[in-house]
Amino acid sequence: MRSILAVLALLLAISTQILAQNTRPIVQDEDAQSNWREDLHYLADHMPTIHPNLFWRVSEANFDQAIADLDANIPYLTDEQIKVELIRLVALIDGHTNIFPFQSAVNFHLYPIRLYWFSDGMYVIESQSTDVPVIGKRLVRVGDSPIESLVEILAPLAQRDNPSTIKLLTPLFLVIPEVLHALGVIDDVNHPHFVFEDQTVLDLEPQSLGQYTGWSSGGWLTGLPARPTPLYLSHHFDQAFWYTYLDKSKTLYIQYNLVRRTTQSGQTITAFAHELSDFVAGTPVDRVVIDIRNNPGGDNTTYNPFLNFFLNGKGVNGTGKLFVITGRQTFSAAANFTTELEQKTDAVFVGEPMGGSPNLYGDVRPIRLPHSGIQADVSARYWQKSSLDDKRDTIEPDIPVALSSTDFFEWRDPVLDAILLTKND
Repeated sequence: MRSILAVLALLLAISTQILAQNTRPIVQDEDAQSNWREDLHYLADHMPTIHPNLFWRVSEANFDQAIADLDANIPYLTDEQIKVELIRLVALIDGHTNIFPFQSAVNFHLYPIRLYWFSDGMYVIESQSTDVPVIGKRLVRVGDSPIESLVEILAPLAQRDNPSTIKLLTPLFLVIPEVLHALGVIDDVNHPHFVFEDQTVLDLEPQSLGQYTGWSSGGWLTGLPARPTPLYLSHHFDQAFWYTYLDKSKTLYIQYNLVRRTTQSGQTITAFAHELSDFVAGTPVDRVVIDIRNNPGGDNTTYNPFLNFFLNGKGVNGTGKLFVITGRQTFSAAANFTTELEQKTDAVFVGEPMGGSPNLYGDVRPIRLPHSGIQADVSARYWQKSSLDDKRDTIEPDIPVALSSTDFFEWRDPVLDAILLTKND
C-alpha cells in the first residue's frame, strides 16, 4: 500500500510540474521564437568551427543540453532574459569567449556606481550619486537578495579561465539593470534598492555605457580607479609601462599595464628595456619588482625585448631578488608574459592568483547572429606558454596577499609592503 501511495505521489508531482510548465505565459510570438531559435542554433553551429577545442572544459553533451534547454524556454522568456541566457551560454567556454553586454544589439545599461570585491566584501569605490554618499560602504543586498546569493547567481555570466576572473567581473554584472531584472533580483530597473551595511538605501537610474564612462575615472569597466598613491594606482591608465626607484630599500619598481609596443609617451618597449638595463648597470639594486596586477593583456608579440631584460639583465634575476606581482586582472597576453617569467626565471610571485591561465585560449573571432545582430567573440587560438601537461588554471602566488577595503581606502599597498619586508639574501 505504501509503495502504491508513493507512486501516486510521484505521479501527482510530475503531473503538477507538467501542468505548471504548460501554464507558463508565452511572451514571444511565433516569428520571434523562430528568429531567436535560428540565432541560437547559428551560434551553436559556428562556435565549434572557430574554437580549437570548444569542449575542453564543458562536455559536448552538456553544451548540447544547454542549447536544448534554452531552445525549449525561448517562448517563455523576454528578449532581455534570452540575451542574459546567451551571455551565460557563451561564458561556459573560456575567459576570452564572450558576448559584450554593452554592444548596440544587446544594449544593456549600467547603474552609476562602481563596485569592487575586496577580501572583506563588496564595496563602492566610485559613485556619481551626491545625494546619498555611498563610496566606502559595503553592499549587503540588492532588493531582497543578500550579496552572498547574488555572487553565486551572477558568477556563471562571467567568462573566465579561473575564479579570479569571476571576482573581477561579478561586480560589473551587479550594476547592470537588465541582468538583475532578467534574473528576478529586482522588479523595477529604476528602483534597484541597493542596501548597504549601515542600512543606507540607494536607488539609481540606468545609464548608457557612454554616460557611465563619462563620469567614472576612466580606464576599464572593472578593476580599481586611478589615484595619485599608492604606486600601483598612480599610472595604470596613462602609462603602459614605467618604472621608479625606491632609494630607501634599493628597489627597482616596474609597472607593466598593457602589453603593447609603445607607451603613451611614445617610448617603445625595446627602448624601455634598454633604459632599464642601463639603470641597473649604474645603480645599486637589491630588489626588482615587476607589477602586472593591472594588466589585462594586449599584443603578446611585443613583449620579448622586455622579457629578455629579466632573463639577461645584470643582477635582475635571482632567488629573493626578482618579485612578480599578479592579480585578478592579469589576463591574456599579460598571463602569457607572466607564465614565461615563471618558467624562465627564479621570480617570487606575490599578490593574488592571476586571472589568466598558464596555457589559455584567446585571439577571438566574431560570430554575428543573423536576426538579433548580437556579436559573440570566440577564441580561435591556443597559447601554450607552460608545459603541455600543465592543467593549472592560474599561477598561485608564493606569497599570497589579499587587498582589503581598508587597504584601498587608506591608500595602502599591502602587496608591495610584503615584498619590502622580505630579506634579500
